[in-house]
Amino acid sequence: MSKTKSAAYAFRVDRMGSRLIAMLNALRVATDYDIDFKMYWLITDTMSDEIRDPSQIFSQNFIDKYFVTKDSFESLQPDMFEVAYRNPGWDADRLASEIAKGKNLLLSHAFASVATFPHEDEAVVRASVAAAFDRLEFNPVVATMIDKINTALDDAPPIAYHIRRGDIIDPESNAAKKVWPKKYTPREFYHIHLQRHSENSNGKILVFSDEPREVERLKTMSSNVLALDDMIDTAALNDAQYDFLSLYAMSRCHEIIGPPGSGFSETAALFGNATVTDVQETLSPEDHDQALALLVSHLDSGPEHFLGLADVGQTLPFATEYWLKNNKSKQGAAITRKYLDMGLNRAYIYVILCELYLGHDDAQAALDIRALAQKQELQFDIAMATLNLMCVRAHLAQNDKEGAIQSLCLSLWSFPNIQGAEKTMLQMVLNKLLTPDNFFPFDKMLTRFALPGSPAAGGNRVGGFIGKKPIEIPFVSIDMISRDWSLFLGKRRHRLFHHKDRIEMLYSRITAVCERCSPEHAHSSMTGLYALEMGDVKRALKQHRAATDAVPNNALYQKRFGDALIADGQIGNGITALTLAAKIEPEQILYTAHLAEAQIQNKQVDAGIESYRSIVAQAQNYPEVVLKAALALSRKKKHREQARKLGLIALENSQGSARVLNAYATILKRCGSKNELLAILTVLQDVGTLRPAFRKIHDKLTADFNRKSA
Repeated sequence: MSKTKSAAYAFRVDRMGSRLIAMLNALRVATDYDIDFKMYWLITDTMSDEIRDPSQIFSQNFIDKYFVTKDSFESLQPDMFEVAYRNPGWDADRLASEIAKGKNLLLSHAFASVATFPHEDEAVVRASVAAAFDRLEFNPVVATMIDKINTALDDAPPIAYHIRRGDIIDPESNAAKKVWPKKYTPREFYHIHLQRHSENSNGKILVFSDEPREVERLKTMSSNVLALDDMIDTAALNDAQYDFLSLYAMSRCHEIIGPPGSGFSETAALFGNATVTDVQETLSPEDHDQALALLVSHLDSGPEHFLGLADVGQTLPFATEYWLKNNKSKQGAAITRKYLDMGLNRAYIYVILCELYLGHDDAQAALDIRALAQKQELQFDIAMATLNLMCVRAHLAQNDKEGAIQSLCLSLWSFPNIQGAEKTMLQMVLNKLLTPDNFFPFDKMLTRFALPGSPAAGGNRVGGFIGKKPIEIPFVSIDMISRDWSLFLGKRRHRLFHHKDRIEMLYSRITAVCERCSPEHAHSSMTGLYALEMGDVKRALKQHRAATDAVPNNALYQKRFGDALIADGQIGNGITALTLAAKIEPEQILYTAHLAEAQIQNKQVDAGIESYRSIVAQAQNYPEVVLKAALALSRKKKHREQARKLGLIALENSQGSARVLNAYATILKRCGSKNELLAILTVLQDVGTLRPAFRKIHDKLTADFNRKSA
């Protein structure tokens, strides 16, 4: 039976630029390795108009030939290899072997322009990706305008400015709820650059922006500033065609200056086999500081210098850099708080204020701003994770060890992979503040060598003394904690967390670091953990049996052994091992909580409920334990009032998390609290995160409420 030919699939969920980057990379791979090219162009009701209909850009023949349906793509996606920027282990021989087997490749990452394999030269690949543009087939309107742009720019290609605005400064957009310092650059940097350019040259500058007011501002500064409609008639173009032709015209410019993280300008650079230069990097240190000082003066003066409060918000990370660098964090906090009071009530502003308060050692103000944030429904887990991680420092400044540990636990609950958490954990472990008993249990016998003062030993990358004689320290890993205690770290993991190749790579790195100094049983237990994550149950059982035979009274080893036994279908033996783990460490409630989940998932609901009831009063550091206990207790009528109270406690810690709101709705449904349930479901409906299972219930409760009110 003949094998299906491999294909390179392009897929992105975001806007035009990133989709075209994936498309060109996939076309390049397909061409160079003689495999098929396919594109899955995701369309949803919430997407902007310019990407809903690809036929506005591409010819119908091109779409019919290469685009695939949602069902076709999703049926194949789980078995695809997801190509990254660099792909260790995928040398020429392995790539050829996988292609020969019919392996499909998925190009979906936010690349640094191009994706390469270890045996490839990036400069050659970039040229091939640019050449892939010639394989695209366009709508007749677009094809005609491309010819006109080529004619207009043949003689003297100008410099391009790309100023990204659009949805990130639209107060009604979800994108505006976060800051995007890699996509948004304050206009003050462009103003200073234009001044310097005008002093030394009469060359034209072609400005591209999804905000016409930004183009007009620059046009008033110099007659050498042009826009796309100064070259072609844009009146007949729809939004998609205008965006694409802007991108193409940008690619014909001899230099592209824009934000460092915009897929739009990166795609233009790919078309022209060029690079995007961050406007900040084009300025001298003096001019860079002048631009920041100008921005800060505008912020101090008031919002009239900006295009609304959402525009103000995007400038704050840049201003914060200036305030912290110049020891003006107190002034920065006052200005930033002014905009919060004006109505810029976004999750990120609390994070910025906390950072500024800590910048002048006002730990209490940092804790107070966190308390204010906790009263809001902010909807962004990463913001609360960052805020709680910052407050670890604030608690430690007040010698509040328990508060610091609770803040760290809350941070990991909101977002386990939050930047800086692993370093904070290691520092607290080395200072004997954090242990397996008062935190998420980890194996303190798994160790590594590190130089004192180095990043591996919790030190800073720059500055400070680094010793010459290695010391043995615990190996503290967010990844291992996330795998051991995934049930109680609330945030759902990215699909790459479960990707076998990535797990194998992480295991190899840990082995290389820890195998030399860790006891054999510690290495065996760690190997068993990763073997189970990779689906090798037999190997996991062998390794865990060796670890528990060597150290039978280690609760973590017994817990891991129990997980492997259950995965092997040995439910009774697995629960016995988990019960033993809970008995070995009765004060560490996570072992009992893990046992409770195993009991409930294996039809021992009453036992699971009793396990939860025995520890939930001590779960203040673990909101997910409280939430899961509430869900378990709500299964039984006699415990539902307690379940509702526990659900409220979890909700108070969640700052409007849609996941927790949906879980609380399940509890209310079981409790029969119709009015409160309707209120929660209405909130979820309004923010677009109502689960399908609740839609009919929401509609029925709404109809009943309206009928009674009539």
